[in-house]
Amino acid sequence: MFPEDCEVRVSKLIKLWVAEGFLRGRNKFKSLEDAAVECLEDLVRRNLVLVTKRKCDGRIKSCSLHDLMRDLCIREAHDDKFLVNLSRGRAISTQRGNQLRVSVTSSGLPYFSKLYGLTIQTILCFHGISVANMLEGFRLLRVLDAGDVYVSSLPDQLFDLFYLAYLAICYLGRIPTAISKLRNLEILSLHAKNEWMHFRLHSIRLPQEIWTMTRLRHLVFYGRLPNPEGITSSSLENLQTLSIVSHSMCSEWILRMIPNLKKLEIDCSDYHSGVLNNLVHLRQLEDVKLRSSFTNVFCHKDIFTFPRTLRKLTLSRVPLPWEEMTIVGSLPNLRVLKLTHWACKGSTWQTSDGEFPKLEFLVIEKSYLEDWIAESSHFPMLKGLVLDECWQLAEITEDIGEIPTLELIEVKGKARTSLVESAKWILEKQQEWGNDALQVRCMAHR
Repeated sequence: MFPEDCEVRVSKLIKLWVAEGFLRGRNKFKSLEDAAVECLEDLVRRNLVLVTKRKCDGRIKSCSLHDLMRDLCIREAHDDKFLVNLSRGRAISTQRGNQLRVSVTSSGLPYFSKLYGLTIQTILCFHGISVANMLEGFRLLRVLDAGDVYVSSLPDQLFDLFYLAYLAICYLGRIPTAISKLRNLEILSLHAKNEWMHFRLHSIRLPQEIWTMTRLRHLVFYGRLPNPEGITSSSLENLQTLSIVSHSMCSEWILRMIPNLKKLEIDCSDYHSGVLNNLVHLRQLEDVKLRSSFTNVFCHKDIFTFPRTLRKLTLSRVPLPWEEMTIVGSLPNLRVLKLTHWACKGSTWQTSDGEFPKLEFLVIEKSYLEDWIAESSHFPMLKGLVLDECWQLAEITEDIGEIPTLELIEVKGKARTSLVESAKWILEKQQEWGNDALQVRCMAHR
C-alpha cells in the first residue's frame, strides 16, 4: 500500500498490523508488537522484505520491497480483492468488486470517489491527500492514515467510525469530547511529521474523556494528558506508548493511571519541579526520551529517578553534568544510551567500576566533551560506540578497545584528527592481537 521505493518505518508498520488485527491470538505470552517484530524478521530472513536502515542496537528501523516483489504483491492483492492501489497508472475500476483496503496518492485521487466505501476497512493517504470530506460512506473503516495532511478541523463523520482502530492525522488544537465515541481506537497519532519544534509551540488539548478509551495502545501528540478527575481506575492500562508530553503530566497520580507504559517521550523545556522522580512508578517502562528545546534547562541527578526496567534512554538537550551520570550508569538493565545535542555539560567524563553493567550501545552526538576517562571494565558488555560531531574530544582511550564484546567503533561528523587516529590505532592494536571481529568506521572531517 505504500508508494514505490518508499522506506517504511517499522514502528508505523507494526502499528498498522496491530490495528488490522493480523496478529491476534498468536501467543498470549507476547505482546502484539513483539509478535509483529518476529513476523517482520521472518520476512527479512526469507528475502521477501529488504532492510533499509537499522537502529544502533541492530533492530530494523525501516524496510522496503524490491520493485518486482512489490508488483507481484499488488497483482495478487488486486486479484484477491485484498487492496486497491490508486496511483499513476494503477487505477482499478470498481466494476471488479468491492475492496477492503485502498491506498491513494495525488495522481490516483480522481478515481477515489468511484470506490464502494461501504466495504473499505483501511485507507492510507500519501502526498498530501485528504479524505476528511469523504468519510461518510466508510462505516466499517478500521484504519485511517492521513498523517501527511494538516487539517484545521475534524469532521463530525470521523467520530461515527465505530470500528476505527488506527487514526493518524496532522491536527493542532482542541480535540472534541466526541473522540470517546471511537471505542475501538488503539492507535491515535495527531501528528505524523517530525516537526517537533513546530508542534511544541502549538500543543494539542485532549478532553478528559480520553481516560475512558480503554483500548488505546499508542498515543502520539504534543501536549498534556488532562486531569483524570473522577477517574478511579487504571483506565489506560493497555497504553504502551506516550509521546510527546509535557513534563508537568508526570505526577504520581497520572502515572499510576498508565501502569503498563513501555515507551515514554517527555518535553523537559522550562522544567522546574521534581515530578520526573515519579517515573519510578512505571514498572514496565523500557524506553525513555527526555528532550528539551533549550540547553540551559536546570538539570541535576536529583530530579530523575528511573525505573530499573529501563533498557533504552535518550537525552537530548538535557544538560546533566557528566559527573552526575552515575544515576544512568547504575541502571541494571540499560542496553542503549543516546546522548544527543549537548545532552551532558562539562568537559570531562570519568566512569567507574560497576557502572553500565549491561550497556551494549553508546551514542554521543554533538557534544562538548573533551576528555573521556574510562577502562574496559566500566563497559563490560559494550558492542557499539558511535561518536558523532564530538569536535572537541581528544581521543578514545586504549582501554575501550580491550572490551571483549566490542564489535564497532564509528567516528563521524566534525572531529579532531587525534580522535580519528586513536580509533584507527585501536583497530591496528586489536588486529595485532588477532581480534578480527572489531570494525572501525571513520567518516569524520576536520
